[in-house]
Amino acid sequence: MDPEKIAQLVAAFAFFGLVVIVPLSMLFLRHQRAMAELIHGKASNETLQRLEMLERELRELRAANQERVLRDDDQRELGRRIT
Repeated sequence: MDPEKIAQLVAAFAFFGLVVIVPLSMLFLRHQRAMAELIHGKASNETLQRLEMLERELRELRAANQERVLRDDDQRELGRRIT
């Protein structure tokens, strides 16, 4: 194989590694650190606030979903009474 082509191939892999692999591994490590903090009870204040925010949002989504289901059931019941 031509040395020039080998150099180009190495450069392409190095570029791919810098552009794709490094950011992905940084995201993974940040996530892993946050999960370890939660598991071991050493979560930072920011992590706890984000967790509380997510729990609040989940409660709101569940409530909205339940309201929608009840509303849909009421509309179906009303449709049956009319026909």
